[in-house]
Amino acid sequence: MLPDADRPSSSQSGSRHQGIYKSRAVREDHNVRRRQVTVEIRKKKRDDMLLERRTRNIDPSSLNVEKELGGEVIRRLMSQTPTEISEGLTMTVEKMQSSVVPLGMALASSGILSKIVKSYSKNDKTVLLILRNLNLPGPNFVETAEDVAVFSSLVDLIRDSKWHHSLDQLLFASCVIYENHEAVRDSQGAKELVEMVMHLLPTVNDTDMVLLRNTVWMSSLLIRGTHTEAFSLPLLAHLMDKLSISDFDIYKDVLLAFGGAAKNVDNEEFILEEAIPTVVSLIPTVSCNLLPPLIHALVTFFEESRDFIDKCLECDLLDYIPFALRNNESCADACWLLGIVCDSPSRRKLVAENEFILFQIATILKNGTYDQRKECVDIVSHLCESPVPHSPLRPFLLTCIPSLCDLLTVMDALIVRAALDTLLAVLNEDDTLGVRDAATKIEECDGLSKLEFLQNSRTAEVSMLAIEIMDLHFNEHHDVENELDVQLTIMDVVKDVVVSLAGGEMLPS
Repeated sequence: MLPDADRPSSSQSGSRHQGIYKSRAVREDHNVRRRQVTVEIRKKKRDDMLLERRTRNIDPSSLNVEKELGGEVIRRLMSQTPTEISEGLTMTVEKMQSSVVPLGMALASSGILSKIVKSYSKNDKTVLLILRNLNLPGPNFVETAEDVAVFSSLVDLIRDSKWHHSLDQLLFASCVIYENHEAVRDSQGAKELVEMVMHLLPTVNDTDMVLLRNTVWMSSLLIRGTHTEAFSLPLLAHLMDKLSISDFDIYKDVLLAFGGAAKNVDNEEFILEEAIPTVVSLIPTVSCNLLPPLIHALVTFFEESRDFIDKCLECDLLDYIPFALRNNESCADACWLLGIVCDSPSRRKLVAENEFILFQIATILKNGTYDQRKECVDIVSHLCESPVPHSPLRPFLLTCIPSLCDLLTVMDALIVRAALDTLLAVLNEDDTLGVRDAATKIEECDGLSKLEFLQNSRTAEVSMLAIEIMDLHFNEHHDVENELDVQLTIMDVVKDVVVSLAGGEMLPS
C-alpha cells in the first residue's frame, strides 16, 4: 500500500475525474447546435425533394390551375380589387414554394399569368418572386402564347422609366423567360428589347454589379436568339467594352455572344478585326478563373472558319497558349486548339519550333488528366508526320516515349493507335539516323511487354501496328529469345540422355 502522504485526496481525485468530462454548459451548447444542424439538414432534404418533384416529367394536360391553386386564390387573382389581388399573389408564391408539382406550368397554360404581370405596379416584389419560380419546371415548361404576352408585359415595364428602381429584377425575369421559351425570341417584344438594351448597356457600370450582369446576360441572349441587323454590331461593340471588368459571369456571357455572332456571316468582319485580337490579347493578362471562357470562345471561332484560325495565329496565339496549358480548367480546350493548328502542315512548323509549347505538352502527357492526355497524343501524332530539321522536336519526342508507352494500356483503341503511330514514326527516324535512342527508351520503360501484349489485340489495326514495330525494330530481341529457347531445349535433351545412361547397364557400377 502507498503511504498516506503519497495517496491522492478524495477532492483531488474528484477534480481530476470531473475534468475528463465537459461542463454542463458546454454540453448544452453542443446539444443546441446539434439540434439546429439536424433541422437544417431536414429542411434541405425536404427542399431537394420538392424541387425534384417539381422538375420531374409531368403531363401538362394533367395540371389544372384551379385544382392546384384553389378556388379562393383564383378568385382573388381574378378580382379587380388591389387588396384582394395582392393577397392572391402572396398565396400564389406560398403555393409555388410548397407545391409538389410544377405549378408554373399551370400558370403558363392559363390566362392568369398575364394578369399577374399587369398587377406589377402595386405588387412588384411579389410578382417578381412568381416570375423567378417559373424557371423551376425547366424543359417541362409548356410553350404557349401566354409566354409571349408575359414577356411583352415585362418589356413594357422595362420601357417605363418609373420602374427603373427594379430594372435589374425585371431584366432577370425577362432573361429567365427568354432563355427557356423559344416562342418569345422572334416576338415583337424581343425586337423592341434589343434597342432598349443597346441604349442601356453603355450607361451601366460596375457600381451596380447585379444590374450590369443582368443587362449583359440579356444582351448576350438577344444576340444569339433574335436576329436584328441594325443593332447587332453596336451591341457587340458595347459588350466588348465590358471585358474590362474582371467578372466571370460577364466574361462568360460576352464571349458566348461572340461565339453566337461568329455563326452569322454578317458579323465576320467584327470577329476578325475586333473580337479575335481582343480575346487573344486578354489570355496573358486575366486571372486563372477567366481563362476557360476565353479559350472556349477561341474553340468556337476555330470551329466556324479557317480564316478565324489564321487570324488567331497572326495575333500571336501560340505565344500566349502556354498560359492556358498551365490552367487545369482550360488545358483540354487549349490542347484541342493546338491539335487543330497541327492538322495543317504549313502551321505545324510553328508548333514544332516553339520550345515552351513542347515542354508544356510533354508535362501534360506525363501528369495530366485522361482528357488532357488524349488531346496531347493527337498533337504529338501530328507533329511526327512532318518532322522539322534542326528543331527541338526530336528531344521532345524522345521525352514523350515513356508517357506514350503508359497509354498503350488504356481501353480506347483510337488513343492506343495514335500512340503506336507515334512510336513507329520515332523508331523509323532512328533507323534513318542510324541510332537506337527510341528503342532503348522503350525497353527501359517496359514498353516491349506492352507491345507483345498488343500483338494479340482484338482491334486489327492495333495488332498490325504492334507486330510491325516488333518485326522492324526489335527483331534482334526476338532472335536472342529464339536462340535462348533453342539452347535451353538442347540442354534439356542432353540432361535426359545423361539421366537415362546413368540408370542403364552401359555405365560401370
